[in-house]
Amino acid sequence: SENIGYLPRETIARQEKQRIALAVKNLIPDGARVALGTGTTVEHCARFLSSHKDLFVATNSIHAVCALQNAAGVMVELAGGNVRMRDLDLIGAAALAFFAGYRMDYAVFSCGGLSGAGAVMDYNSDEVLARKAIAGCAKTTILVADQGKADLDLACQHGEIWAYDYLVTGAALSPDLLSRAAAHGCTVIKV
Repeated sequence: SENIGYLPRETIARQEKQRIALAVKNLIPDGARVALGTGTTVEHCARFLSSHKDLFVATNSIHAVCALQNAAGVMVELAGGNVRMRDLDLIGAAALAFFAGYRMDYAVFSCGGLSGAGAVMDYNSDEVLARKAIAGCAKTTILVADQGKADLDLACQHGEIWAYDYLVTGAALSPDLLSRAAAHGCTVIKV
């Protein structure tokens, strides 16, 4: 019901997370409005996006805020509420209301796992609700998942990979999942 701590996760698949972040950076133009979720892969994305100019970012991740600290002309709005100290993020009711107040160009978020059938999984219902709120405020949704998330069947589900515009991953997905994603308009970017 709980992921491992944030600091140990930072060292897992670091190079893959950087490749994911580079792919995300290339999807998002200067001047975009971007909602950023939580997690180490999203933090890498925020770090790569810091080279962009004039971004408006809404996030519930203190790590993402720190990664954007030196970005030129970036404006950052941080969700309020209770801080989950273990991950330095905010996922309660205040975070849900926060994202409902924005209309963003892009949403970048991760998940706890991807089942073999293509379900997007998480460790608890609070994480599911936060990710739904983040995805719901954006025109274009980008799910990021390193290969360690593949075939990780967790307790809570929030849709399938093809519900999103992009899946950026290092995971090897089955031909069936790739076909279903393409049929639903989800572009899978394999890094």
